[in-house]
Amino acid sequence: MGNMYERIIEVLEENGPIPINTIYEKMVSSAKNSAVTDKEIQLSSVKSVISRKKDLFSVHNNIVSINPEKEISQITLDVKRGNRSYRLKIDFLFEIYHLQSWSFFSDNQGFTPKKILFPYFSYTDMKKDLYKLKIWDWESDEGVYGRESLYTIQLKTTNSSYVHSYTEMKAKEWKKITKVISRYLDIDALFID
Repeated sequence: MGNMYERIIEVLEENGPIPINTIYEKMVSSAKNSAVTDKEIQLSSVKSVISRKKDLFSVHNNIVSINPEKEISQITLDVKRGNRSYRLKIDFLFEIYHLQSWSFFSDNQGFTPKKILFPYFSYTDMKKDLYKLKIWDWESDEGVYGRESLYTIQLKTTNSSYVHSYTEMKAKEWKKITKVISRYLDIDALFID
């Protein structure tokens, strides 16, 4: 079921903003219904995690919510390869995703649409994995300015948008994001002709 803060996120995703005691009760109830229980959940542990993760959780009048600056609603990956561009957009609110591919030249000779199996996956699990990356803290390549960015990540949250651009596929941030998304979608099949 993951670590404590992931469990709290899961409860908040399912129920919206709720009191700390309700989060605790739902976590205990979930642990009792689960076949695998690691250790007993304590109210003090829940409170401690919420107070330590102030960047992720917002507390007002004992009501806990995910900080709107960090509440992931959508992520978009853009890739430019030669005269072709690709965009993968994943919308967590509507639980849909789509891929766009286009050429900057009207001549599409030799271009054949990809045959891709679009699997079903857990948007909630992907979102939890994206929270771990803390994309809002990332920085873009220093070398991007004055050069065309080839790889762009745009993260939209409830109240903010974070855009990071990279000139190399080997950028550690690009590797991290593609590693997470490739657990759910075949990134190579999507972005490579």
